[in-house]
Amino acid sequence: MPYLSRSDWGAVPPVKSLPVSTRLKGFCLHYMGFTVRTEDPVRLVQSIQRNHMAEPKSWWDIAYNELIAQDGTVLEGRGTPRVGRRGTKPHFTTSQRWFTPR
Repeated sequence: MPYLSRSDWGAVPPVKSLPVSTRLKGFCLHYMGFTVRTEDPVRLVQSIQRNHMAEPKSWWDIAYNELIAQDGTVLEGRGTPRVGRRGTKPHFTTSQRWFTPR
């Protein structure tokens, strides 16, 4: 299974980054829920990061720790030990993964 680091897919540096809690309470799995029109996982994850960091969201970085593409490629998101920042509250106690269903 191929693994692409942030530098491999050309991630923009995060605005801010915090370590996740040592008392991890959960694991969130997100999925697109609709047909993805590209088979290029790099292009898709770059688009997701732009969307998450742009107005009006203005999140610190891509919301997911890792992403899994339709072809099985795993892409490093914000990284496993990093907190996501969405809206006004950081997610200190969950680790988030994202995938595109076939």
